[in-house]
Amino acid sequence: MWRAEKFCFCLKLRIGCTIIAFFTLFLCALHLVEFYRLKDPYSSGQTLDWFNLFWGVFHMLASLCLSYSVLLGSPLPLWSYIIIEAVYLIYIITYSSITCALKINMYVSYGLTCSLLYWMVIIFTFAITTYFLWIVISCYFLIKQQRQTGSLTILYNL
Repeated sequence: MWRAEKFCFCLKLRIGCTIIAFFTLFLCALHLVEFYRLKDPYSSGQTLDWFNLFWGVFHMLASLCLSYSVLLGSPLPLWSYIIIEAVYLIYIITYSSITCALKINMYVSYGLTCSLLYWMVIIFTFAITTYFLWIVISCYFLIKQQRQTGSLTILYNL
């Protein structure tokens, strides 16, 4: 596997993972805002709205695990970030495709401009999450390699 040496070709992987953790926390906030914006308190049949709450909580968990791993140099919490974000990638592609095909996606139903913007956001989210996964996996292998060789001083030069 081709591993990243730097984040955005100029920052250390540790700083990059910290930026990714903040971005994931921001994504958590977006999902929670979207949940509370869409949720009708008098309707019980909106199960799709609950996915925003679900992903908001899981993005917060992933962000905390990534921050914990970067601070302590532990490779194990990185797996929770990798698993959560990989499942999220699958979810956004299937959810957006199915809801658009069934014509139940409210953003796409506003018109062509909103539909194009919606798909641009989906493609951007897919691309940036894939890049972040590549950086975190590279950081995981670097931390794991440094733990096996016992070079803990190099660990903080990520």
